[in-house]
Amino acid sequence: MYAGRGTGNYTFYMPYADDAALLWVGSNATLGWTRSNYDMANYWGSRGINPVTGLSIYAQMGAWIPVRLGW
Repeated sequence: MYAGRGTGNYTFYMPYADDAALLWVGSNATLGWTRSNYDMANYWGSRGINPVTGLSIYAQMGAWIPVRLGW
């Protein structure tokens, strides 16, 4: 992800998944990513079991941030 809109918070949303969606941001997105070290996840039918559906990160303008999405 390129933080081209300025310095501040950038938010990822993942309100629904079919069957599963996992997001890694930063160093875990490039090397060593596993199902146990994700930054955000959502599963089909979780109904609140995994309530993390939004993730905000702080980035400096012009920074490149590694992002990996698996579904």
